[in-house]
Amino acid sequence: GGLEDSWFEECISKTVDDGANTYFWIESWLGGIPLSLRFRRLLDLAENKSSTVKEMFLLALTTQEDGVLRAAGDLYGTNMFP
Repeated sequence: GGLEDSWFEECISKTVDDGANTYFWIESWLGGIPLSLRFRRLLDLAENKSSTVKEMFLLALTTQEDGVLRAAGDLYGTNMFP
């Protein structure tokens, strides 16, 4: 608890709930900058430039190359990634 926790949450974390109402490329993230500005070349490759976080997450789960997501699930001790 205390001042450190509120600073961390305010400056580092972003609550997206289920991600259905949070836009992956458009929302401001770390440093208040949208991913569309920080990673313009990746945005150019994106088929859907108005994807939500939920849509991007589900897309990642359905790809064949999900080793990074599986590793992230292992890191956080979840069983979300088969």
